[in-house]
Amino acid sequence: MTLDWRTRQCADTPVETASAITGRDIWAELGGRPGNWREAADLYRRCNARSLVEVVSTVLGQPVPDVRVARRGDIAMVRGCLGVVRGDVIECEGDNVPLRDAQAVWRL
Repeated sequence: MTLDWRTRQCADTPVETASAITGRDIWAELGGRPGNWREAADLYRRCNARSLVEVVSTVLGQPVPDVRVARRGDIAMVRGCLGVVRGDVIECEGDNVPLRDAQAVWRL
């Protein structure tokens, strides 16, 4: 399956949530929403990042040390995708994943 960068990406809902909660324009802080893989690679270079965790951490700070303390509205990474904590689950594009599967969580 080919990724269509023009439609919703896994980061869209978390960015919208973070912007609604904090009032910050996260895509603007990152230099804009990537529209293709080249722009995504450029975003990683601008952030001096080698992973999605590092990119998110440039904007939201370091992840919390224990994902079990996540709260509703926090941003989480699971299976390499970003989502929003909704209680005991992480809402990702098209899927709800148990919070216990989170790889990282950022407090808003």
